[in-house]
Amino acid sequence: GVNLPNGQTTVRLKALYSGDMVYFLMTWADPTQSLRRAPFQKQADGSWKKLADPNDKGGDNNVYYEDKIAIIWNMSVKDFAQSGCFSLCHAGEPGKAFGNKYTGTPSEIADIWHWKSVRTGSVGQIDDQYVDSTRYDAQAAPEAGRKSDPRTVGGYVDNPMEAGKPKWAAPGNKTAPPYWIIDSQKVAFDDAMYKAGDETPSMLVAPFAGDRGDIASRAVYRNGTWTVEFARKLVTGSAFDVQFNNLTRPYYFGVAI
Repeated sequence: GVNLPNGQTTVRLKALYSGDMVYFLMTWADPTQSLRRAPFQKQADGSWKKLADPNDKGGDNNVYYEDKIAIIWNMSVKDFAQSGCFSLCHAGEPGKAFGNKYTGTPSEIADIWHWKSVRTGSVGQIDDQYVDSTRYDAQAAPEAGRKSDPRTVGGYVDNPMEAGKPKWAAPGNKTAPPYWIIDSQKVAFDDAMYKAGDETPSMLVAPFAGDRGDIASRAVYRNGTWTVEFARKLVTGSAFDVQFNNLTRPYYFGVAI
C-alpha cells in the first residue's frame, strides 16, 4: 500500500462465527492515520479551494486521502485460488492510472468488502461491493468491473460547491476535523464562520440501507496501529455476496491495505 514503510505492512486477521453471524478482527501497523480526504480550505484571499494531490493521474490521490482496506472473496473466479487478486487486476490499460479490475468471463464474480475510514468507517460500515467481467469504458463503465451492491438509501456523496463555496457544513459550521459531515446533521454553510487556513469536509456520509449495508464495522487507530472489527451474516442470500454456507470448505480471499 502507498505511504506504508517500504510499501508494505503485516496484517493480522482473526475470525469466528456464532449463530448466524461471522466476525473478523483485523490489525495492521500504519505510521499515519490518514483522514484528511480532499477537504475544502479557505485561502488568504477569502476564496475556497478543494485540496488535491498534484500528482494525481486519475484515481490515485495519495496525499489528501483516507486509509482504506479491501478484502476480495472468491465466488466463481477460476484461478483465484492460485493467483488471488491478481486474477482480477489489469494494469497498463486505459482508465485509472493503476489499471482496471474485472473478471475474465461473465460467469465469474467476486465479493469486495471495502472499508473506507472517512466514507464508511465514519458510519460504522464496510462498503459491500463486487467485481464482474465488465471492461473499462470511459462513459458506460469508468470503474470497469468494480460495482456496488444495491442499496435503498444512504451512502456518501461529495459536498458540492455553490458560488465558489461549499454548500454544506458540519453543525455549528465547525471546522474539520472530522473530515466528514453526517448527512442528517448538515447545515447551511456560513462563510463568515471561517478564517484563512480553516478547512471543512468535502464528504457527506450516511449509513447504507439494503444489500450494500450488510457489513457492520468499528475502527480504532492507536499507537501507530489500526484495529478494525467487522461482522456480517454467514448467509445473506444476495447474488453479489459470498455465502459462508459450508463451514467445512476453505473460502479464498485477498487483502489490500
